[in-house]
Amino acid sequence: MRTWVHVLGILGGIAATAGFEGWTTSSHGPRSKAHYASVENVSMTPREVALAYERSAFGQHSIEHVAADGNIVMVHYQSRNDRGATVGVDIYRIDQRKVAERWSISQAQTAVPSSAP
Repeated sequence: MRTWVHVLGILGGIAATAGFEGWTTSSHGPRSKAHYASVENVSMTPREVALAYERSAFGQHSIEHVAADGNIVMVHYQSRNDRGATVGVDIYRIDQRKVAERWSISQAQTAVPSSAP
């Protein structure tokens, strides 16, 4: 191939990367100041941070029990779909109003057909 084709390809790749970075960090992209201002709340407790994360990441869960001790939050949930149900526990460590660590334990429960004796 000709050298100018390679040069145009390289410049196009650099321009696309720079454009995407500019969009994601500008005032109009997903990491805008308005987004951070809407989600940042100084008065949020670790429990509220974990529940907000659960709702945004796993909206289909039915949150049944929540226990919080300091910056550790445990959420017991049940999720149903057409194949059965899933029950589990998510354990969060919250640091400076952000999810620092997440551990998850879950078990799928499928419907067991009843058998005649």
